[in-house]
Amino acid sequence: MSLTIQDLNLVVQIIDIATQRGAFRAPELKMVGELYDKTQEFLKEVAEQQQTQQGEDGGTESADEATAAATALTGEPPLTGGDAPTKSKAN
Repeated sequence: MSLTIQDLNLVVQIIDIATQRGAFRAPELKMVGELYDKTQEFLKEVAEQQQTQQGEDGGTESADEATAAATALTGEPPLTGGDAPTKSKAN
């Protein structure tokens, strides 16, 4: 069993939800926040590397497809620190 990028996106969302629901005590928030920030930064770097590789290799999966896959897995778009991508509808 291996850890995937989708797993890390899910961890970030779990931290966000747990924090909103008050699952952590005040002294724990700094440590949780640091883990959240480090995970977010890692995911951002991975996404940038994937986009660079796709540009060089003519990748088979677009950023929209990767976002759709993460959304299907978690029920929510991945938290990337930016605006959520808009969904395009095929006619």
